[in-house]
Amino acid sequence: MMKIGEKVWFDDVDDGLSSGWYTVDKINGEVFSLSNKDGANVEAFRGELSKCSKENGASILPSKEKGATS
Repeated sequence: MMKIGEKVWFDDVDDGLSSGWYTVDKINGEVFSLSNKDGANVEAFRGELSKCSKENGASILPSKEKGATS
């Protein structure tokens, strides 16, 4: 389950225009309000989000992101 303050990857279904890393600001039922470091705000459904995981201190990018590494 995702929590407020957690860092997540947003996979924008609208041609990926707003895809990127965001922070969960608010959860209202199935809708997540997110913001990023550039000040952009979006709303997303759970299925559009992936959790940020850490391995040896490095972020692991979702496999669907271009150029992702493991």
